[in-house]
Amino acid sequence: MNTLVSLIVAAASLFLAVRALRGEGLSFESKARMAAAWAVIILVVAFVASRVMG
Repeated sequence: MNTLVSLIVAAASLFLAVRALRGEGLSFESKARMAAAWAVIILVVAFVASRVMG
């Protein structure tokens, strides 16, 4: 069950991150920073969700 919850949270976060990165007018450096920030957010949320659920 924990793995399923973590996968759902990670997939939803990744979907939102990809939509956010499609913004026009951002330089590559800005997109790279945003991608790194989203990766950290996704990892933290998945870790917390796995701890909370079991």
